[in-house]
Amino acid sequence: MPKIRAILFDLDNTLVDFIRMKEESCRAAVKAMVASGLRMKEDQAFELLMKTYFDVGIESNTASQSF
Repeated sequence: MPKIRAILFDLDNTLVDFIRMKEESCRAAVKAMVASGLRMKEDQAFELLMKTYFDVGIESNTASQSF
């Protein structure tokens, strides 16, 4: 009998709540942006950043640049 050599998992929204992880990372990013001088309330910036992600693609690597 052959040995099992690997077990692979797709984590995005299968075993891990991807949207919750995205929200938490966006909140941390917004907090850092506001601390660095962004003139916007954290809640307002978070909502705008999340909207941008949903507009350009939730896995986009350019959404924060559009923001």
